[in-house]
Amino acid sequence: MKSRARTLAGKSIDAMLAAIEIYNKPNFAYREESYAILAINSWELMLKARILQLSKNRMSSILKYQCRQRADGTLSEKLYRVKS
Repeated sequence: MKSRARTLAGKSIDAMLAAIEIYNKPNFAYREESYAILAINSWELMLKARILQLSKNRMSSILKYQCRQRADGTLSEKLYRVKS
């Protein structure tokens, strides 16, 4: 069995717990902003975990690939991951 911290769903839970802990601290600068960032990150991780679950853990379902243009102007056949 995988530990909870290694899965995307586990990371999502950890991010939401961190968001709640920060929000509950009385004297913490930018606590609302920090909560919002961590909560959004938690939802993004949960969405990615669900997409991977539905696509039988194919990483290509959450990554974007495209062909590169060669020096002569034609497109290569190999797919390269797009960095965004």
